[in-house]
Amino acid sequence: MKAIKTTGAIGAMKAIKTTGAIETIKAAGAIEAIKKLSGLINVGLALIVIINQLARPKISNIQLLKFIFEIIHFLQPPFIK
Repeated sequence: MKAIKTTGAIGAMKAIKTTGAIETIKAAGAIEAIKKLSGLINVGLALIVIINQLARPKISNIQLLKFIFEIIHFLQPPFIK
């Protein structure tokens, strides 16, 4: 906590509150979009690990990412639209 105080992070957080930046972000729905995107990225990373463990011979991570994005594009979950 002392480190946070000395770096001025608390002051910066107060400035964010007073400028209304958080309300603006919430109104734009950005927080929900970021949560969904980070969830999607975590799922993608988990798939990379699982597929890489199962794959013989090993597949490069770039090939795996392309494959995963093709699957996601094919499935079109509602939060991507």
